[in-house]
Amino acid sequence: MLRLCYLQIITCLLLLSSAIQTSAPAGSKSVTAAVTAEDLYAIEEITDIALSPDNRLLAYVVRSVNREKNQYRSSIWILPMNGGTPYRLTSSSGEDTAPAWSPDSRMLAFASTRGGKPQIWLISVDANYPGEAWTLTTMPNGAFNPAWSPDGGRIAFLSSVTQQPTDISGGRLIDSLGREYAADVNVITRLRYRQNQKYLNNSAVQIFTIPINGGGARQITFGMSDALSPVWSPDSKKIAFVSNRRGDPDFDNDTDICIVPAESGEIQVKPAMPGYQKQPVWSPNGEKLAFIGTTRTNDFTEQAELWVIDVNGETAQNLTRNLDRMVSDPQWLNEDELGVLVDDRGNRHLYRISQNAAPRKMAGGRRQITQFAFSKQSRQIVFCANENTNPGGAFIVGRRGENERQVIHLNQDFCQKRQLVEPEEFSYRSDDSLRIHGWLMKPPQFTPHQKYPLIVQIHGGPYWHYGNRWMHEFQFLASRGYAIFYCNPRVSTSYGQVFAQKDHGQWGMGDFHDIMAGVAVVLEMGFVDSSRLGVTGGSYGGFMTNWIVGHTNRFKAAVTQRSLSNLISFYGTTDIQNFVEFEFGQPWENAERFLRHSPVSYIHEIRTPLLILHSEDDYRVPISQAEELYIGLKRCGVETVFVRYPDEGHELSRSGQPLHRVDRLNRIADWFDLYLK
Repeated sequence: MLRLCYLQIITCLLLLSSAIQTSAPAGSKSVTAAVTAEDLYAIEEITDIALSPDNRLLAYVVRSVNREKNQYRSSIWILPMNGGTPYRLTSSSGEDTAPAWSPDSRMLAFASTRGGKPQIWLISVDANYPGEAWTLTTMPNGAFNPAWSPDGGRIAFLSSVTQQPTDISGGRLIDSLGREYAADVNVITRLRYRQNQKYLNNSAVQIFTIPINGGGARQITFGMSDALSPVWSPDSKKIAFVSNRRGDPDFDNDTDICIVPAESGEIQVKPAMPGYQKQPVWSPNGEKLAFIGTTRTNDFTEQAELWVIDVNGETAQNLTRNLDRMVSDPQWLNEDELGVLVDDRGNRHLYRISQNAAPRKMAGGRRQITQFAFSKQSRQIVFCANENTNPGGAFIVGRRGENERQVIHLNQDFCQKRQLVEPEEFSYRSDDSLRIHGWLMKPPQFTPHQKYPLIVQIHGGPYWHYGNRWMHEFQFLASRGYAIFYCNPRVSTSYGQVFAQKDHGQWGMGDFHDIMAGVAVVLEMGFVDSSRLGVTGGSYGGFMTNWIVGHTNRFKAAVTQRSLSNLISFYGTTDIQNFVEFEFGQPWENAERFLRHSPVSYIHEIRTPLLILHSEDDYRVPISQAEELYIGLKRCGVETVFVRYPDEGHELSRSGQPLHRVDRLNRIADWFDLYLK
């Protein structure tokens, strides 16, 4: 039993931490401070960029936190490409996002929540005709993702459409005797009936177009399948988009590249191939479509590759078959070359892909390039990137990777005044000799002769990866005096197709040994106190946290976040049943396998104090997973605390309410302080 009340101990730790972090040597002029959870309020990020057709101006979105209102704020800024000073174009109490240029480069369309639900707004960027933004749409379910037609006459956008139920199976409003059913009852008829904190029944996202010079919005796609990522053909006569038109969209993860006339009509599917296809882009002459895609139905381990198809053809060409890396975000540089982002060993690079030559890197390094735009006039590329010790900025580089320079600097003051740590990369062999890539962060004031507590971080997915990217949480925990170890165990992405498929569906087996082998390597370095080890992770990382403490007592404390604990009940409550089936099959056919890989089956072996963090509106990993774990731990006498976040979903750590995100970070650190210090 805890000797003192958990809250009393945490309060004392917070006061002590605050005193340590704010102290500075007498007479010091420029002393950097420790990273805190509250630094989240000060960090800005670029979320969207758009280069004007005349290549003179770059529109970009800066997202920040309004601490007083506990919400986010996004504004559109303009950077003159001739070297002028950036200036803010929009300012509102909401979020202005997704800027899209008019073909004459005089106006921007964008999505804004300034009036409540997001709508499409317009604003003049022409210095000769300045003015306030005005709203273009008034859609009852909101509007987002604007795309301007090349002829300048219309804007395509997305909006959710609710279908009127027709009978009792669809939730009709009047019963057979003419009596009204209750209007607030959710009648479920779909397999995938909820997602991202909302119910989906009888609704789907569809494409609309609206004239610039007056007139109502016109719906051009229909049905129960979402229609996403609309892009106009260069002649403004067609729109390519992404949708699942193969049957019931709830039963698989597949999507197709579709083409619909701009006035609506019969939909063409291009190409006819299994797997998912997404991110379509027209070639400059409109004769080809490039897209990102896979070739196997519901295979979550398959790497997405770059494909090109003739609009009048049926067979697509794979341009990155020999690259053996996952790619994303294609853009045409000319009629024969495309730019793409490539995940490689924890980094994300910018590559030039030709239909007639080998792939070539244009920008890379120890960082994550998140988006880019190509200037055909200057043959330069603007891109955004973040790295281990910098939340991010924007850069310009020549088409062949020459003369890179930074043009947008965010968070300079923050970076200069904080004790930021550059992780050390290393690799090691797992128990079966598989080579694993890992990172180690030491505390900012590291001294070799001192022994430090270690926190092991485990990523989610599992088909994702850690890498050289800005991680506020890791910097924060390092500033609290912890060494941080993280790695990419088998099935992580960015290491090729074979590695991503390694031990598929065997959660808790080889991946467990990959992580523990890394811990052993770090302990051999001599500066970590082996009696003060902690472990944490979210989603699949939370699953692995639960699994680890059920299979070893080496860790003195653990924090599990939005975690899986019982795969059988998870199958029936998550919004991704097809993913569970891909990994483990169906529970009525593989009950023994589901139980064997479920952490709840090993609760009686857990001795490690465990903090459970979970969001109440998480539909990806429902909170019942945390409830089952908590009750089991309490019944087995394990020290545990269960923290529930109201009005939050699976993305709490990345996009939840700022106050909850800060609370989460402080609770993680304080729990480890309680047991590891």
